[in-house]
Amino acid sequence: MPHQVTLWDLLGTPPVEMRKPAPPAILPLASTAPEPAFPPFTAEDLAALQHLGKALCHGYGPAHDSLWSAYICKGAVHTCLEVPLPAQWRDLGCTAVVRVTRTRLGWTSGFWLQGYGYSRGRGGFHHPNQDLMGPFLWPTRQAAVEDGASWLRDACQEKPLARAIAEYFAARGIDALGGPHPNLMRRLLTREELAAIEKRGPSAEDLALVDPGPSESLLAFERAIGVTEDDMPPPVLSRVRMPA
Repeated sequence: MPHQVTLWDLLGTPPVEMRKPAPPAILPLASTAPEPAFPPFTAEDLAALQHLGKALCHGYGPAHDSLWSAYICKGAVHTCLEVPLPAQWRDLGCTAVVRVTRTRLGWTSGFWLQGYGYSRGRGGFHHPNQDLMGPFLWPTRQAAVEDGASWLRDACQEKPLARAIAEYFAARGIDALGGPHPNLMRRLLTREELAAIEKRGPSAEDLALVDPGPSESLLAFERAIGVTEDDMPPPVLSRVRMPA
């Protein structure tokens, strides 16, 4: 078939704004190179973990939480990964993000979901994750993102929204269905260690410890993320009809 002459055959290459846009690149959320391992806990780390353990137990007062926060927030870097939802969900006011923070001892993971008429969120800031076995962190960014993505997907009340989130992460090398293997957890304190701290109770030194209040490292972390850990986005309710 003979080539049909167009205006651009006469004028040359069409300007950039007239060309067909290239398909959006899918940027991998998973690391392409292995991350350096966190070193074994130092004596300084273990002392900070004692503050964490006492902060999680009753009767020890707020000073231990302040001292733990000052330690773990030093150099901590927070990342908020927003999931670009399909238009039908954006039009309903829905938003979905995974939150992770790299601390000096490992990664925290969490999420925030604004669904249709409900909102849910947890973790991802400077406080460590917890399960029935005790507090823990993730050793890699990918494990933290996978954990946050898994919680985000599970928080959805609508199956199509959950599927859209899972597909978004799957295209970028992140498993939002199963999440990271529990064996990857970097355990900070065990359930038995916490029970022993609780049973021992606060010493005279613990009771005399003066709460130093928010540290500069905690305040710097909160300034960097523009919000305190206890402040979550307000719910956004939409009056638009739910999609079928």
